[in-house]
Amino acid sequence: MKNVLVLMATYNGAPWIESQLKSIFEQNDVRIKLVISDDCSKDRTREIIQSHAQGKDLVLITNEKPSGTAGANFRKLYRTVDTSGFDFVAL
Repeated sequence: MKNVLVLMATYNGAPWIESQLKSIFEQNDVRIKLVISDDCSKDRTREIIQSHAQGKDLVLITNEKPSGTAGANFRKLYRTVDTSGFDFVAL
């Protein structure tokens, strides 16, 4: 079974995050680790993520100050997260 690291950048994604999490964790024949960097969401994004974290290999990073763009949030993620030991990395 392949190990897949999924890196996700979020900001005010409450309307979509639940279906995204479901889709990611319902993949077959792979082991998923999901690392999410939340960029100071003002909606319920973090609450929804935390409510779905139970029993999942999920890490939520909450930025102390906004990075300014989705690209900057992603760059911070892939520069700081250890990708060793994974067969694939998905954004």
